[in-house]
Amino acid sequence: MDRRCEHCGELFEGRPNARFCSEAHRKAYARVVTSEGLTPAQEQAIRDDLGYTSSETRSKAERDAAAARMLQKTRLSPAEQEEIDRVVSRLRAQEAEHERKVAAAVAALGR
Repeated sequence: MDRRCEHCGELFEGRPNARFCSEAHRKAYARVVTSEGLTPAQEQAIRDDLGYTSSETRSKAERDAAAARMLQKTRLSPAEQEEIDRVVSRLRAQEAEHERKVAAAVAALGR
């Protein structure tokens, strides 16, 4: 019966309950799962599902690390964050004032 190896994703002939094409892949799978949480076949399935090109071979951990580095480089300075906070605060105050005026107008119309 043809089975798919959970480590490499290749088809192999084996028992109905066989999960790996070799003992080496069973051991490699155990090492990978305990260290990263995902097997190479699972990593490839993620890359395929998300539309990565075939040349993308980084693991999820490596992609996460790259994303963290990018986010670190794009962080706002304290002055920029303060300016954004001031603008957001001003807009919230304007929105609250608008809501108060709408409520007063509706009350004046007797609705």
